[in-house]
Amino acid sequence: KMDWVEGTAFDQYLRKHVGNRANIEKLLNQFAKAVRELKRIGIAHGDLQHGNIIVQPSDLRLVDYDGMFVPSLKGESTNELGHPSYQHPQRSATDFSSSLDDFSAWLIHSSLSILMIDPMLFRKYSGGDECILFRHTDLKDPDNSRLFRELLNHPNLEVKARGELIKRLAE
Repeated sequence: KMDWVEGTAFDQYLRKHVGNRANIEKLLNQFAKAVRELKRIGIAHGDLQHGNIIVQPSDLRLVDYDGMFVPSLKGESTNELGHPSYQHPQRSATDFSSSLDDFSAWLIHSSLSILMIDPMLFRKYSGGDECILFRHTDLKDPDNSRLFRELLNHPNLEVKARGELIKRLAE
């Protein structure tokens, strides 16, 4: 059981600030800091996704730790597979280690990086509903995804590179 965390839900924050590059960059940096700290202490949240991130004025907080990995659970399996639009398509209950958040972290980081450059993609692909940009259907079948097609043909090289990275990681 954890204390109630005050703040703005991640998806609501994005809806309000998606066109403000400075705010999204600040969010990106706060997210990267949180992920680095989890890695440093050898734990994983287990369900990194928009519904489990609360944005506060000076920081962000992760909530809902029911799928968390801690070193004393090494060798166990999990009862929580995480939000499908944030997990590797082949994730299973036996994927339970300190690297559990790696795919989700890359996905969120890349999504925010893309939105700093092209915020219109958020609205075009209904971000904030069940995802930031990528849905589980995009991740399961990148070759037939409208989003991946647009990212891989985007005129901005950083957007294109982020799309290629996520596609490669999802394979």
